[in-house]
Amino acid sequence: MSSAKPADRRLTRARARDVTEVHAYECGAAVTDSFNAKKSELQSAGKSTDEAWVFHATHRDNIPAIMCTGFRVCGSGAAFPVLNGSAHGYGVYAASGPPSINVYANEVDGTKAVILARALKGQEGERGQGDRWGAGGNWRVFRSGAQLLPCYVVYYVADAAP
Repeated sequence: MSSAKPADRRLTRARARDVTEVHAYECGAAVTDSFNAKKSELQSAGKSTDEAWVFHATHRDNIPAIMCTGFRVCGSGAAFPVLNGSAHGYGVYAASGPPSINVYANEVDGTKAVILARALKGQEGERGQGDRWGAGGNWRVFRSGAQLLPCYVVYYVADAAP
């Protein structure tokens, strides 16, 4: 059972008419196992295993792969190129509130979509250090994709952030 609190109430503050659908996903065993292994690793290292809900936006075409196979860190030496920059280092970029990620979600048929994921906090550090670090405002960069467990896809009216 998740110790994460319900979506920080930011999602529930959205105007009901703006959220058009919420799809719940049950990740494959490999994704869940990876998340749980990362949690055990953090615990063994004496680091925080506290969880938080975070939002991640990407091109709509990428969402099914993330939901089924988990998050991947892109960039230097990785098999996947960085899609939206790496100004704050390599890792998975996520925000605690949806308005700031709105720009990274592309519009399809008048709607946008973002991923709502459980995140293992780990140890916060400076840029490129620790398990996560700040990237301005409510943004965090997570060093490992295994720290994030994608749970929901939230679809909303394109001109409104959930």
